[in-house]
Amino acid sequence: MASKLKIFHKNYIISKRLVRTVHELYPRYIPMTILRHIAGRLSAFIGIYVSTMILSELAIHSPVKPLIIKSIILLFTACILRLINTFLEKKAEVMREFSYEMMDCKNAEKMMNLDYQDIEGDYLRRLRERIDTDNWWGSGIYGAFITMDYIIYQCINVIISAAMSVTVISTLFYQESLLSAVFLISLTMLIIFNTSLQFYYNKKCFVLQDKISSERDNIEDTDLLNEFVDYRCFSDTDIKEAKLYNAEELIYKYLDYGKKFHTYTINRLAKEEGKYYMTGDVFRIISKCLCYLFITIMATISGNAVAIGMVIRYVICIDEMTGSFMALLRDIQSFLKTAKRHDSTFEYLDMRSSMYHGKLPVEKRSDNEYEIEFRNVSFKYPGNNEYSIRNLSLKLHIGEKMAIVGKNGSGKTTMIKLLCRLYDPQEGEILLNGINIRKFDYKEYMQLFSIVFQDFSLFDFSIAENVAISDNYDKERIEECLNLTGFSGHEIDVPCGKKYDENGILLSGGEKQKIAIARALYKDSAFILLDEPTAALDPVAEYEVYSAFNEIAKNKTAVYISHRLSSCRFCKDIIVFDKGKIVQRGNHDTLIKDENSLYYKLWTAQAKYYSTK
Repeated sequence: MASKLKIFHKNYIISKRLVRTVHELYPRYIPMTILRHIAGRLSAFIGIYVSTMILSELAIHSPVKPLIIKSIILLFTACILRLINTFLEKKAEVMREFSYEMMDCKNAEKMMNLDYQDIEGDYLRRLRERIDTDNWWGSGIYGAFITMDYIIYQCINVIISAAMSVTVISTLFYQESLLSAVFLISLTMLIIFNTSLQFYYNKKCFVLQDKISSERDNIEDTDLLNEFVDYRCFSDTDIKEAKLYNAEELIYKYLDYGKKFHTYTINRLAKEEGKYYMTGDVFRIISKCLCYLFITIMATISGNAVAIGMVIRYVICIDEMTGSFMALLRDIQSFLKTAKRHDSTFEYLDMRSSMYHGKLPVEKRSDNEYEIEFRNVSFKYPGNNEYSIRNLSLKLHIGEKMAIVGKNGSGKTTMIKLLCRLYDPQEGEILLNGINIRKFDYKEYMQLFSIVFQDFSLFDFSIAENVAISDNYDKERIEECLNLTGFSGHEIDVPCGKKYDENGILLSGGEKQKIAIARALYKDSAFILLDEPTAALDPVAEYEVYSAFNEIAKNKTAVYISHRLSSCRFCKDIIVFDKGKIVQRGNHDTLIKDENSLYYKLWTAQAKYYSTK
């Protein structure tokens, strides 16, 4: 019993959360839906009332003129209500159609507020996979909007149909006949029996859906199955590779497997859902026949106690009431199921940053006298047993030009990620002017750095907005920064790419790199970090870019990271990384003298690529 109460409480909490989420996305949706369905159902029931009223009044030869006037007023009211219903329905339809986009915006806002190490972690990756699976089965937030719409409709239909049935029910109780009692007891028992049966089959359908979903998740290669079962496997690249390597036979094999899985799933679900809807139809037929039989007998026995129009009106009302009541139970269960499928989404939205965010303001120094120190820093990525950085001790002084070189995977980029607090080290500490960087306000601390990573990104905004990362910018300064990097020939107000604007321009890789470097210059930070942003260029071209940037950086602290030694030989301070440790430090002339050193081996191995002889 306690476990059932616990489950009920959990279902209540998550359902309440889903209702609140719908309200937060579109605050007007729920009240508008209630008003819309009240208008729609009143309009329909007025039509029923008018038609049955005319039959009843004509049967007893009532005056025609008052009847016509009353009917016109009621029908005009119904028409107005129908127009209101139609107008609100279109607005609700637009809201539902855009619910996906609104929820995506909510999720994107959450992503922007998470720490980088959480975004890159295995936990969030697995959670997002769960969210994708849950949304696939439950139509995401759109399913919540639709199901809530159904529930509101059924509730209003039950209330209005019950209200219209009050007169005939009160008449039955007033007559205090045995037949009335038998009818009411029979109808009540029918409702209870069918409610239990419908609840049982509906629950069975939901359990079966969960079982099928679990079977799919337990398949050894779930991702591959999802691609071919859902027929989402073909991109332009896939088609090209399939044609070039005659992969049709292999792909058809998995497509056939996907078809069989779908057929198997449909057959199992169709069988249970068929039982569910069949029992509902049988119940409605029996209850309708019972109502017609009873009210006809009552009309015959009682004379005018139950008029002919009343027979039709209340049979329709009772049929609507019982049908809507059964549908309401089904829709409530559907909403509970939809709420459970949003459990993973709510888990994501409730995620908190795992990193400590300090509040200490960064000292604003007019002389830019900042010093960064790595003190015995060790770090390994989540889920990795090997350290990427081990016992690193290093100081960066303002105005220095430092090159960090080494093989791929030696820990160069990891050092930059730690410096920028994309990750926190497991051991040791990083200090800014003697204070642990964890204590500083993160946004203020990040203002000290301008970074260009190897995998830098340009947004589909204008060139100017990409440089300034704002729509409020100094145009002259942007043009100055672009000119310093050698970028020219394009208006700065045109978009980068044609994704959102046909007037956008397609930039070459070199042009994109120049914009990224101009962005670093525009920020005007104390530290500029270049993490192999020119790796796609040949060694000679990369050296020219770094040399030019060395002049541009002037009195700023600049750190150049590259696995190519030639690119950074102009730096007086060169640090050589290997397996997460500093193995050498000095200028080029000093380091090259040691023929047994890693620097010498890398230099001689690469010399043929950048020799200008």
